[in-house]
Amino acid sequence: MTMKEALPIISICISVASFCIAFYVMFRDRTRFDVSGSYKESFASMVDGIYVKIVNSGRRPITLYALTFVTSDGKDHKFRITKSIGERADTPFESRDLSNPCLSESQFFEFVLDSTNFDFGTIDLKSLTSVKIESSTGASKKIKGLASVVKKNAHHLKPST
Repeated sequence: MTMKEALPIISICISVASFCIAFYVMFRDRTRFDVSGSYKESFASMVDGIYVKIVNSGRRPITLYALTFVTSDGKDHKFRITKSIGERADTPFESRDLSNPCLSESQFFEFVLDSTNFDFGTIDLKSLTSVKIESSTGASKKIKGLASVVKKNAHHLKPST
């Protein structure tokens, strides 16, 4: 085999190898995040709440957008995630940071929703099927097990006064 005949085969091999490497890098470099949540019980169930933690486990920055409660009637109740989502309801509006949290690689964001900073009266928690977090790119991740625990303790989550 002459060099003239081997050159196209070498070119094809290099092209296939570079395609495989590009595909691997694209897959590895995508946006990923992990979420966990739990029900936080207070003394005598006075101010029970929902704790949520989001961790950017990918290499790309991620901007958090919404917390979504999905009920059995098919309705999505979306609430915008801001940097001040966990602040008390009596905090003046002007001093609250209404920007969406942006997480770099390995950063996390956590918040607690309770009756002092969140009105649970707008959602029928007894018909809750899932709770999920959405990013600004449309990627979403369910918080495993949170819906069933919240559903069981729905009578303790009071509407804000």
